[in-house]
Amino acid sequence: MKNRPPSLLLLVWLLVLCACEEGSHPAAPVPPKAPSEVSFLTVELAELTEARAFDSDLLGAVHGVIRVTGDVPARFPLGARKMSECCQFDDVEHLSDIVVAADGKLKNAFVSVISGFQKADIPTPSALPVVVDQRGCIYSPHVTGLQVGQKLRIATSDPTAHNVNMSAPGNRLSPNIAMVAGQDPVEFVFRRPDLIKLRCDLHPWMTAQVHVCKHPWFAVSDAAGAFRIPNLPPGNYVIEVQHEEFGVLRGGVAVEARRSAGVAFEFVAD
Repeated sequence: MKNRPPSLLLLVWLLVLCACEEGSHPAAPVPPKAPSEVSFLTVELAELTEARAFDSDLLGAVHGVIRVTGDVPARFPLGARKMSECCQFDDVEHLSDIVVAADGKLKNAFVSVISGFQKADIPTPSALPVVVDQRGCIYSPHVTGLQVGQKLRIATSDPTAHNVNMSAPGNRLSPNIAMVAGQDPVEFVFRRPDLIKLRCDLHPWMTAQVHVCKHPWFAVSDAAGAFRIPNLPPGNYVIEVQHEEFGVLRGGVAVEARRSAGVAFEFVAD
């Protein structure tokens, strides 16, 4: 029998070796797709709930509820309770505000459309600013959103000093501004989508998140876990839900004119 060429034997040996290596190690996890790579065809449909009428012949809406199950952490008292200058407002609870849930309904989840819209359909930003107030040594609201080009106004109602330490990586901004009692608000305008984080170094429990979106189709879930995104052109969309403790959920939903599509999303707390 003729000898096989050495090059052929080497090729066979390499193929066997690669097969053994491949079988002995689990496949690497695939990283989650960025919002720009997500489409209605690449995500599962969102859980549907009862649709409602929407008062427009041309546009539709999405409404729904954000739920959470599992071992949901309880709210705990904040250090502000021990500081008289932080206790000027009777309606401020001074409880932790990262996870706020009751009867399985989750507050402060940010809900937005991330795919399916057309650039030509995006309206101009509202001339009204989005206001975050420092009140009772708490940022209020804890989570909010605005459109690129819309003003963010940070105010203080407190009789004490704060500093606004801002991280806005998408806009390459990281100001740290001292604010004293009675000071006029400060304003910012952001030119790119971003997740802006605010904190006060003088009162370390004070944090907030401001989502900057290309468009106005977003909402924040309320104390009942409910949200509503109005005035969407008919089409197929991907809805994303972000929560700073529980992560991200996505689902597809079809929107029709004169109808508000009902959806539900559920986080599971470990």
